Parts: sequence; C-alpha cells; structure tokens
Amino acid sequence: MTPDEIRALTLTQVAEAIRTRKLTSTEVTQACVDHAIATEGTLHTFVKFMPAEALARAAEADAALARGELWGPLHGVPVAFKDNLDTAGIPTECGSPVLKGRIPEKNAYAVDQILNAGAISLGKLNMHEFASGSTSINPYTGSPRNPWGPDHITGGSSGGSSTAVVAGIVYAALGTDAGGSVRGPASLCGHVGLKQTHGLVSLSGAVFNTWSGDHVGPHTKTVEDAALMLKVMAGHNPADSTSVPFDLGEMPEMSLVGLRVGVPENFYFDDLDAEVETTTRRVIADMAAAGATIVPFRLENMEIMVAARMLTGSDGYLYHAKLLEERGELYGEQGVRFRLLASQYLRAEDYSRALRARRLVIAEFVSLFDKMDVFVCPTTTTTAYPIAAETVTFGGKTYDLKAPAATNFMLRNCGPQNYTGLPSISIPSGLASSGFPIGLQIVANHFDDMRLLGIAQAVERLIGYDEVAPWFTAQPVATPAMA
Repeated sequence: MTPDEIRALTLTQVAEAIRTRKLTSTEVTQACVDHAIATEGTLHTFVKFMPAEALARAAEADAALARGELWGPLHGVPVAFKDNLDTAGIPTECGSPVLKGRIPEKNAYAVDQILNAGAISLGKLNMHEFASGSTSINPYTGSPRNPWGPDHITGGSSGGSSTAVVAGIVYAALGTDAGGSVRGPASLCGHVGLKQTHGLVSLSGAVFNTWSGDHVGPHTKTVEDAALMLKVMAGHNPADSTSVPFDLGEMPEMSLVGLRVGVPENFYFDDLDAEVETTTRRVIADMAAAGATIVPFRLENMEIMVAARMLTGSDGYLYHAKLLEERGELYGEQGVRFRLLASQYLRAEDYSRALRARRLVIAEFVSLFDKMDVFVCPTTTTTAYPIAAETVTFGGKTYDLKAPAATNFMLRNCGPQNYTGLPSISIPSGLASSGFPIGLQIVANHFDDMRLLGIAQAVERLIGYDEVAPWFTAQPVATPAMA
C-alpha cells in the first residue's frame, strides 16, 4: 500500500491490518509522521509533535507482535491527544501562556486507557485556550486550520484534534466536550465526534471547564471507530467522583425501520444557516423514507438554560482562581480571563437556582425518550467561516465576531446535552455550496450509548458516508506546507 492508501484507512481497518501483520506499525506511523511534517506549516495541528518517540514505540509494537504479544485493540495505531489532557513528562499547557512549562507527573485516565490499549502517541494537539471557545482561534499557539480550507476555522475547542483526524495524520484523537467542543469541530471539519453519557469516561487528569458537564470524547473517521474508542476509554475510576460503573456491551446492528426519531420544533432549528437546515431536513426525510417514524416535539424549559449555564462559570472559576490572581495578565485571550473573573460574583442563591434549573431540564429531556428512541438536529448552526472574518451572517442575523462571547451561537445545539449528560454524536451529513461540511447530531437517553452508535451507523450508511468524508475523495486534504 502507498502511504496515502495507508492513511486513508479507518481506525478499525488499520488496527486489524497491524494485528494480522498485513502492515507494520512502523509503516503506518511513518506515513502519518511524514504527512504531519508536510502539512504542519499549513494546518498548525500540533503544539508538541513527537515523531522520534512515536517511531521508537512503533518499532517496539512490531517487535512485540513478532513475539506473539498483542498490547490491545489499538496495538501500534497512531493517535494524538488534546493539550488539556495530562501526559506524563510531556507539556500540557491547555493552549495558554498561563501554563507555559507545565509538565504533569502522570497521564490523564483516558490517555492511559488509550495507551494501555496499544496506541502510539504522535503528540499534543492545538486547541482554543483553556477549551473556552468555539473557534480554536488561538493567537498564542497559532490557530489550527480546517483541512477543507486552511483559511477557515476548525470549530472549538478541540480544533487540532479534528484537524489531525480529517487530514489523515492520526486515526483517532481525544478531545474534550464541555459545551460541544468535540461535536462542533466534528461538524465543521466533517468527521464523527462522540460525547458519551456523562460519567462513562473518567475526567481524571483533564483540565476541565465544569465537573458537571465536561467529557473526554473521541474524534474518529467513522461511527465504528468511535465505538471502538469508547469501549477502550470507558471504565470505572474509583478515584474520580464523576466516574460511573457501567457495562457498555457491544454496538448493535440497527435498522431504521420502525425507529422513532424525534424532531424538535423549537430551539434546535431556530436561526440556522439555510443550507444547514435544508441538509438536515433532507436527511430526516431520507430516514422516514427508510422506515423511521418521525415524532415532532416541543421543549418547554429551554429558557431556563441560561440559569443552568452558571454552573460552567462557577466550576471554571474554582480551577482558575489562583491563576487569575497570580498570572491573570498572561492569559492569551483576555476575553477568557474576563469571563472567568465575572464568575466569582455569582451568589450562592444563583448557584442553587442553576442546580434546580438543571434538574428541570434533565427531567424534561429524559421524558422525551418515552415516545422516541433518539432525536436529531443540526450539530452547529452554520458551517466553517474564515478565521479573519469580523462578522458572519446567517438565519437573518449578523453576528459581530469581535464582541464578547460572540461565537456562542456556533455550539448552541450542543450545550443542552452537556447540561443533561445525554449521549450525542455528530456525523457528516453533507457539504454546503461553500465546500465545507455540515454535521447531523443524534441524541439518545442516558447510558443508551451503544444503541446510539448503532443508530448513527445506520444513518451514516443511509447518507453515503464515503461521499462526504474528505479522506475518501480525490481532492487533496491539505495544501503543502508553506515555505
């Protein structure tokens, strides 16, 4: 196989090829390393790139297989990690000068799960500072670029993770999702992004935004790959109070025939880019034609989501308080600093109201699944726009991108699933006339993750996935590195 053919394989395919010794880990890792070097000047994927270490571990993986030793289901497969996931002896700076030189002593729990399954790390991936934005525009690290057009945003905050997967540099990457930071970039870059039920994957060693809503989630090419990653990542961590023991089981083979698919009549379809709405409704119509039953519904408590959002600010300030006091001027994006500072003025009664509001929202969402199996909606409100843009217009509104919290519109449809802890997944649903991807979000009930993945795979097949994802097209994924 040529290096391009090797990189075009999915995670599941390359893991099997290495396991059956049709490919060596060294061949695979070298193809990824070479492509990372060729594209880094354009894509700004990494904040810490480790080719020598990766190739050395690949050689160890090949030697182990030759001895009949299989490290795990990801044996010899190149992956990479978002820079807010602790990595022992390797800088973890969260895309911020505030943490420059921070080197953890041990890995994050999810990182250990992936490495213990045999994966090879190519390094740490670029991100929005402190995972506090939906664009991954980062003046400190140099913003990661969208492989479909490197002058456009990747979405945030796990932008480098999406770039790495879509550009064919790694077969899977880990990101974090406190308000859509895995699913948003997945939508804008055109790959699969999973946010599992809260508690299935331990947050230990992840520099978090909120204990109540953050998740460590996989970026992958296919739903099958996402299922493999979740099986590896999930596990009860007694040292983490958010971690929940649960037996995932296997991803079932699902049919759309008779499936009850909810379609929200408010909130999720408000103020959308026209092509995003048209594409999403076309997929819904195709699901109905394939045998699904469409169940329209309305949400009554979405207005109190503003109160629930206070939880994020309070948890974030708790982590940042000392940094703000001692090194506040070092935050690369002062808007992040000011939002955190404002959170210190939340009163106890405000936090109590936020907790009550969250319980009401959770109760309403859980009740939906009495009459539907999943619900679907657009992942993001619009597609990727230029990094240099100062305004963006869609849905009859113009947004000033320089205003404080201006880009909150992008991940509006993702946030409710973080507050409720419901599992949700973004899969590619088509391309806009601009040539940039559109994502479809599918949401299920708590701990119905593997069934959600089975349904997503059925929809993925219905859409015709290989016509959407860039690694299956003839066009180059990225321009050559700039001189």
